[in-house]
Amino acid sequence: MPDLRGVRLKGKRYWYVRRLSPKVAAAVGKSNLAFNLHTSNVAIAAQRAAIARAKADRIIEEAKRGPPGHFKIAESLVDSDADITTWLETLESQHGFEYAYQVGEVALGGKTPIESLVERRLAMGDLTQATAKELETTVGHFRSLTGAVFVEYVDRDIANAFVVEALGSGRWSRSTIRKFVIKLGALWNHSFKTTGQPAVNPWRGIQVKAPESERRAPTPEELQTLLEHAQEPLRAAIRILAMTGLRVGELRSSRLSEGFLEIPSGKTPNARRSVPVHECIEADVNYWIANKVSPSQLTKLFRGLREDLELEPSVTLHGLRKYCYAALLEVEPRVHLVNRIIGHALPPLMKTYSGSVSRRALREVIDKLPPVPNGRVRQSLLGHDR
Repeated sequence: MPDLRGVRLKGKRYWYVRRLSPKVAAAVGKSNLAFNLHTSNVAIAAQRAAIARAKADRIIEEAKRGPPGHFKIAESLVDSDADITTWLETLESQHGFEYAYQVGEVALGGKTPIESLVERRLAMGDLTQATAKELETTVGHFRSLTGAVFVEYVDRDIANAFVVEALGSGRWSRSTIRKFVIKLGALWNHSFKTTGQPAVNPWRGIQVKAPESERRAPTPEELQTLLEHAQEPLRAAIRILAMTGLRVGELRSSRLSEGFLEIPSGKTPNARRSVPVHECIEADVNYWIANKVSPSQLTKLFRGLREDLELEPSVTLHGLRKYCYAALLEVEPRVHLVNRIIGHALPPLMKTYSGSVSRRALREVIDKLPPVPNGRVRQSLLGHDR
């Protein structure tokens, strides 16, 4: 039996949900942890839940390290004549060597716990309760993902590592992680203005970039598989993109006129164009025109299907544009006609001598394309008809 502890079905997707104790919830800033498993297949959900469960365990373990009360005491003992050896030995017996060592770093080494920056900032009293909570939660995320304890040890490498770990966790969007970086940078700036330390802000100039990933054309077998399992309107969109080379945004804004998809505008000046509709997708185009969805919704549907089918992440909707471009080059040697259909810019010399292109010439090129698979007989992952 698959281990489905904590697995919940929300809509069409399974999630892993972990309820937190009041103490841990206060440290994390959430009453529970929820991880989208991005699948509707129960077997796949069980596998991904094991990974999510391990992530939750790490987060909870970090949160249980305890309040910074001992660090406050240690800060008060810096440069004092007090004998703190016995106190540190007691902490070691109660909380372990690592914890006692960290407290000793404050008392004996003059290090500044990261939590102290938060306390000093909140002591100013000019933050709303919501903003103060967001700041505490952000610092908690930073410590949880990097293990950083002291301000003096945080450099650009650790700041970049935090961004990489946050992106890789899948818990937050890029815009949310950018907000984390901004909050942490502002916290470091405030500390410098009030205490003169740290002299260097490691968060200045830190970029939150999406991990680079290949977006390739699907193989014929992958395209066949996608179409066999896709439901409308995703199925219609896949077939249209594969036979026209449109971008996803262009598909949304396109309109049908006398057998051509008219693209009013787009990513580049060359995006404004007319693309002939191959006879094999006429029904798909009519369906799409009457049942359009947004690019973001279409992308979400495609991502869910790809994950259910366990295809590589490099298979994307944009890859269908590459699929069409490669297919056009195989049947049409006149590159300027292919580029006019795809919406690519022409080299200056080719643009000068190619002149205007008739709609009839574009139609002849599209008609040379071999039809994509129909994909109307669709089977679910469990083997029964949808």
